[in-house]
Amino acid sequence: MYGLDPVPFSEMSFSAACEARTLQEARLIQRFLRAEQEERNWKGRNDWNKYLFGGV
Repeated sequence: MYGLDPVPFSEMSFSAACEARTLQEARLIQRFLRAEQEERNWKGRNDWNKYLFGGV
């Protein structure tokens, strides 16, 4: 879809995969879930840096 690399289905939540009607829709769901996870990862890193370095 528009030159984006496919994402393995194993990275998608099972319920979202079941509800997806097309492969493109499934990939959009995957990208959204991955972006959400990445955002949580960054928040955790930032919180850890604040703890280690006093408010970086």
